[in-house]
Amino acid sequence: MKKAAIATATAGIAVTAFAAPTIASASTVVVESGDTLWGIAQQNDTTVDSLKQLNQLTSDKIFPGQKLVVSEQAQEKSEKQVTATWLNVRDGAGVDNNIITSLKGGTKVTVETTESNGWNKITYGDGETGYVNGKYLGEATQTAAVTETTPAAEQTQVQTETATTSTEQVATDVSSYKVKSGDTLWGLSTKFGVSVNDLMSWNNLSSSSIYVGQNLAVKASAAQPAASTQTEQTTTQEQTTQTETTTQTSEEQTSSTQQSQATEQSTQSSTQTAPATEEKQADAIDTSASTYTVRSGDSLSKIAGIFGTSVSNLKALNGLTSDALQVGQVLKVKGQVPTQNTTNNSSQSASSSTTNNSTSGSSSSSSSSSSTSNASSSSSSSSSSSSYSALLSEAQKHLGKPYSWGGNGPSSFDCSGFTKYVYGKVGVSLPRTASAQYSASTKISESQAKPGDLVFFNYGSGIAHVGIYVGGGQMIDAQDNGVKYDNIHGSGWGEYLVGFGRVANF
Repeated sequence: MKKAAIATATAGIAVTAFAAPTIASASTVVVESGDTLWGIAQQNDTTVDSLKQLNQLTSDKIFPGQKLVVSEQAQEKSEKQVTATWLNVRDGAGVDNNIITSLKGGTKVTVETTESNGWNKITYGDGETGYVNGKYLGEATQTAAVTETTPAAEQTQVQTETATTSTEQVATDVSSYKVKSGDTLWGLSTKFGVSVNDLMSWNNLSSSSIYVGQNLAVKASAAQPAASTQTEQTTTQEQTTQTETTTQTSEEQTSSTQQSQATEQSTQSSTQTAPATEEKQADAIDTSASTYTVRSGDSLSKIAGIFGTSVSNLKALNGLTSDALQVGQVLKVKGQVPTQNTTNNSSQSASSSTTNNSTSGSSSSSSSSSSTSNASSSSSSSSSSSSYSALLSEAQKHLGKPYSWGGNGPSSFDCSGFTKYVYGKVGVSLPRTASAQYSASTKISESQAKPGDLVFFNYGSGIAHVGIYVGGGQMIDAQDNGVKYDNIHGSGWGEYLVGFGRVANF
């Protein structure tokens, strides 16, 4: 083990730790399958409202693996200082939360609470709050000696970042920057002396993912207007993981590669948002249209009322097995529900044939054969419809679950892990990676594609993303914002669409 020490001159004022009014340190639990907020509240002698307030929840939805604060214990505030060269401040206690800003070594902070995982909630600057890894905070002293203990293999990274920060000259009149290989939002925030949060706000980013060649505003004067917001997609899952891994801060380097997700996800939420290209739908609804895109607050009964139809007809038109809807989902609202021939037709034909005279024997035989064929076709159609309904139902079970590179489910997925898991549940075995699934599928055109087929994307280095096509230009897929519906022709998708593949006859 080696240590890197960087002396930072400070004013000759003695700073000592001080006592302050007591506040709370959180006690947490990890959500298991079948848990509810009400059940957890009962087990921990608290209330649902208290749990929602402590964990900043806007609904009662929770998911397996989620960590919840259930109680607080008294402890004293204390003043500390940053002992790492740079320390990321996040909006939650863990590396899977968003970076708010970065604090330079020697910066004084006030520790508000200590979490069970060793992270601290701190107050810094002009009263801003956030979370940092407690191992990179030390007692406040007169001379801020910046000391960080890191494995020898990681020390080069720390030294390189320190040298870059102190020697690299950046023109003060630069207001925009083109992303280069190896860049991250954190690195750019350090280079241009702004916070990660500002960069995300100025560039209308919903996550910290950026790509080579992207133009970013690095000053408020160059901020992009909200109307030009685009959902930026990562170039490939593997490339993103490599980039994030090689440019992690010192606190993140102590985590395993598996824990470092392909992108920095925003706080995981079970509430789905519509694709960016569909967010600004016109207020007026065209009741003469044959399809409708689900909006926030919609329900099947509401949509049925608008288009003068019934809930059962909507479910039949769209192959729905429940009343659950997702914002951005495209529904058929008009059209004929295909009727299926039944064995009753065959019986009726046989009965009719029996009443005919003997000279119509050949005709009767033909009618019976035709009825048998129709019944067989009906059975096949019913089976296919049932299989697709099971596939869609299984895919919808996982909406809102988080993305993780290499995730095989059921608590988190990457794109090909999601498709393999869902198809496996209906008896269809798929290879593990997106490129292998593409190779194993029968290639079809978009005009031939139907719900249940796979849809593939190429960001420039081969097949790198896959989703489940559900019709109407929509897919369900696992991407950096979790499992959700996406428009395959929308911004960030359409330009990378390669084609469709069939792996089963639904």
